[in-house]
Amino acid sequence: MKYSMHKILYNFILLFAITHAINAQKVEKVLFFEQGDKVAIYYDLIGVSTTNNFRVELYISETCDGNFRQILQGTKGHIGQNVTAGKGKFIEWYPDKSFTYTNCCFKVKAYYEASDPDLTAWQAAQRTNTCDGYKAYKAAYPSGKYISQANAEIARLCGNTNITGFSNYTETKSGVSFDMVAVKGSTFTMGSPNSEVDRSSDETQHQVTLSDYYMATTEVSQALWQSVMGSNPSNFKGNDLPVEQISWYDAIEFCNALSLKAGLQPYYSIDKNKKDPNNSNSSDNIKWTVSLNKEANGYRLPTESEWEYAARAGTSTPFAFGNNITTSQANYNGNYPYNGNAKGEYRGKTVAVKSFEPNAWGLYQMHGNVWEWCWDWKGTYPSELQTNPFGDISGSSRLLRGGSWGLNAVYCRVASRDDDSPSNRNVLIGFRLSRNL
Repeated sequence: MKYSMHKILYNFILLFAITHAINAQKVEKVLFFEQGDKVAIYYDLIGVSTTNNFRVELYISETCDGNFRQILQGTKGHIGQNVTAGKGKFIEWYPDKSFTYTNCCFKVKAYYEASDPDLTAWQAAQRTNTCDGYKAYKAAYPSGKYISQANAEIARLCGNTNITGFSNYTETKSGVSFDMVAVKGSTFTMGSPNSEVDRSSDETQHQVTLSDYYMATTEVSQALWQSVMGSNPSNFKGNDLPVEQISWYDAIEFCNALSLKAGLQPYYSIDKNKKDPNNSNSSDNIKWTVSLNKEANGYRLPTESEWEYAARAGTSTPFAFGNNITTSQANYNGNYPYNGNAKGEYRGKTVAVKSFEPNAWGLYQMHGNVWEWCWDWKGTYPSELQTNPFGDISGSSRLLRGGSWGLNAVYCRVASRDDDSPSNRNVLIGFRLSRNL
């Protein structure tokens, strides 16, 4: 229905709404017109239902281009939940004072109200498909049946918090897509408290301040690796499985190759002819000298602190999902659960990069599946506040985070640290992308 501000229009339209089983409903005789500072909408709601109970929603297209958004605020009358069928229904909408559109289209939709209010609220959020819509569901049902999906959609649509001028995005190269989440930096406590069960002595708690950055929602898949590098070194084959048997050097080369394909400035400068004087690993026969172009916009590995901050997603517990974890939440050796938890499944292999529920910021498999390379040399945590740390300037091994499909649940803890020679490749190791924001 087209509506012109400053003009009174009496237009007639018939909209058929979604049906639910044998319970049908339709919206008839919809009239839109201006009344002072509000828009008045009159309609008839005809329903055949055992309850005559409906949810009514109002949508607007500011340019009448077919793209409608739900009006969530400034309405009253026969709108929202528990609207009964009948004639002469009305909605009043009070636009914000900043509303200046002169030609708009409106839609009124009615849906049969499911008997499960949690499901009803989730369906409403899905219909809006907006950050605010999913946040409204989360506020109403913080422990609802669809909370993990809501968290994923919130992260996809608006990131973990608002970052002015930046948003999440999807990159597609050679027909393969991956998602990047905009992470809002802050100061957080890195490491584990002394009270955390089975913690290691190298997890000393300290404060870290991070700037904003991007983080990939998943580990690098075999499909993405193949599309960039032209080969697949993985032992467990599958396009949606994480690439593994990747050395730290392999990951660095991939980041630069992907950056060039995406038209971005490579983050790393790699000198293969100069042995790195800061690398003290006697078994590493590669020892390329790798330096950082910190102002570059290309893809890179996360720092260890960026990895832990994103994995925590605002939590302070051993796992992003709470004080313990199960094999329905992560891929690890279920024969060795954490802190007295029940045994679970041991899959003995990797699983698809989007298996299980994501954390609150929409990041998948920060626990288990494959260890993930970070930029940093393995070193001892400092006690003082750190700002955007890159770790020690020298060492013999690079850091790995997140645990793996073949290891105990204790290694999946957010604070757990492992490391390996940068030249090592095995079936337990993959990586995840990051990028400056």
